[in-house]
Amino acid sequence: MNLQQIPNAIFKDLSFIKDLFLYGNKLTTLPSSISHLTNLKRLLLQQNWLTASGIPNEITKLTNLEQLDLRYNRLDGPLPTCICGLYNLEHLLLTYNKLTHIVDEIKYLKRLSVLVVSRNLIRQDLPSSIGELTKLVKLDLSFNHITFLPDSIGKCTSLRDLNLQHNQLTKLPDSIGNLVNLCRLSIKTEKVKKQAEYVESNRQVKENIRADKQKYVEKLATTAENDAREGNMKQLHDTTKKLTGIHSKPERPVKNEEGEPVTGIQEQRNRQVECIKELLNRSAPLNPLDIEAAPTDISIDVTPPSSDEEIMTIGHIKSGKAAGPDNIPAKAVKSDIEVTAKILHVLLRMI
Repeated sequence: MNLQQIPNAIFKDLSFIKDLFLYGNKLTTLPSSISHLTNLKRLLLQQNWLTASGIPNEITKLTNLEQLDLRYNRLDGPLPTCICGLYNLEHLLLTYNKLTHIVDEIKYLKRLSVLVVSRNLIRQDLPSSIGELTKLVKLDLSFNHITFLPDSIGKCTSLRDLNLQHNQLTKLPDSIGNLVNLCRLSIKTEKVKKQAEYVESNRQVKENIRADKQKYVEKLATTAENDAREGNMKQLHDTTKKLTGIHSKPERPVKNEEGEPVTGIQEQRNRQVECIKELLNRSAPLNPLDIEAAPTDISIDVTPPSSDEEIMTIGHIKSGKAAGPDNIPAKAVKSDIEVTAKILHVLLRMI
């Protein structure tokens, strides 16, 4: 759906609802009447257009809320403090927003076990109050601009998954060693930096190649114009071949017995006839070869080919093969191989 707004009075008589799924719409704000959903446990709002100002303070009255999903929205600035008033919240998902920092009030989410704030714009250091989230099992801060972790992170002893990938951290606090239950620690950053450098260098190289090629072509075009103006046809021809990229192999001239080139068409034909006669009409060798006869004649099948052999042979014909004297292209022969094979089968038996 494409809901852009929810009527304010719609939730007043729906206090019994436990799950509310409004994801995949175009909501920019939530109505204040959402405070009536006092039994709500799951609120899924991902893939909307919600901003920080669109989260009403009345949301703090959802005292039973355990899961809040705000991924793929437009939350900007600091994390809304009203969210930190959801004291029973266990899962808070904020991926793909524009949050700039996490507020100190995060410490009030004592029951929080999963906090995902990846792919935001967090530049400020994490508040030291993050260490008061002692039930935190997963903390994902990847793809931000965080430069420093507070020592208090070592108090989150329930942490099993800590993702710090693709930030600007230069060192980790010693208190990381206190996270005795940690199963996964992700801190990869160098690869992305090198990859970004490679992409930028590759882009510059390609731009330089295109610029140099353009200059080269423009220079050739100018040379061709000058040659045409001056009547230098040979140079013009050579330059045009460079511009078009067409390079034909030079034909070897026909020469007479003295080694001089023969230019006339009829003279060239006569010379070719002479060469063939010289090659074929030779005298018998002085020492003829003595080739022994084979002990037995080789059995050669001279019966007409079978239909299967004809079909196989037709199938092996290249589609781009030029037409023969009958002007029948290969594609036409292969258009219906079985019919062609039947016709050839009759003709071959008549030969």
